[in-house]
Amino acid sequence: MNTLDNNIPTKNILQKIIDDKSKLFSLLFLSIVFSVVLNIILPKKYVAEMSITQSSPNLSSGLGNVSSIASSFGINLNNMKGDVFYLPNLIQSNSLKKSIVQKERVIDNNSTNLVEHFNIPFLPFQQLDDDEKLINSIEVFSSNLILLEDQNSGMITVKFISDSPSLSEEVLSDINVYLNRYLNSGINLQASSMLELINEEISITKSELNSVEDQLALFIDENRNYFDSPNLVLQFKRFERDIEILNQKYTNLIIQQTMAMIEEKKQLPKLNIISEPFSDTSPYSPSLINILFVVLIINLGLYLSRTVHKVSTSS
Repeated sequence: MNTLDNNIPTKNILQKIIDDKSKLFSLLFLSIVFSVVLNIILPKKYVAEMSITQSSPNLSSGLGNVSSIASSFGINLNNMKGDVFYLPNLIQSNSLKKSIVQKERVIDNNSTNLVEHFNIPFLPFQQLDDDEKLINSIEVFSSNLILLEDQNSGMITVKFISDSPSLSEEVLSDINVYLNRYLNSGINLQASSMLELINEEISITKSELNSVEDQLALFIDENRNYFDSPNLVLQFKRFERDIEILNQKYTNLIIQQTMAMIEEKKQLPKLNIISEPFSDTSPYSPSLINILFVVLIINLGLYLSRTVHKVSTSS
């Protein structure tokens, strides 16, 4: 009775498992059934993807003195491959995301948009204002958007995950439409199109910067002796870090804005669709294999622990 578990011979444990093999098989069967049921009731996620690439513009033609002006900002245009129109940056821009989440569409037979769809409250009192809904929807959209770039071929695979195959595919089609509309806006409108994108990013960044600065001012006003508390000092440094990051982002955007204003003749890249948006009808998640693996690990661990305990108490 006093035998320690780590002194129990392995053969005794194996013999106990063999003697109770019917219970083990029952456990495996129940684990499989439970995993299947769990896979059925868990919310399904579906992924759609498309593949695109772009033809790089010739930066040396039509730029005139842009190279020398850009050099004053520390930017070498000769080493750039259409960086201002780098597709992943354009796809990840808040302007594109805002345009798509605010677009009216039919979801679950209801006319709505992704802003409302991503902000369905669980409880009646969980109501957000319009700005909070927009910010939250953009964050959810970003978390479900996947970009994969092949550095050798330059091909970009765009994936989007949602609770509906048709919605995932529709969002990718909207991204395709947005990119084409932006890149085919016309040579004479290139600068204004680019400036519109950058100006929106500047406006958003400036708003975020002002918000953090206001929070810092309020923090200092409420905690004038914050330097006496390590926790308050840490919070103060976090505010300083966020302001520094946003200031750097704002400065970079101003540089891009200046470049855009003097690049009226720059040739835009061409968008090439390698693979049209296509949605897989099989759920992206949850995975039955993953669920079964986790359930088996837990149940077998508990079963083995119980078996060891039985052997130790019978010794």
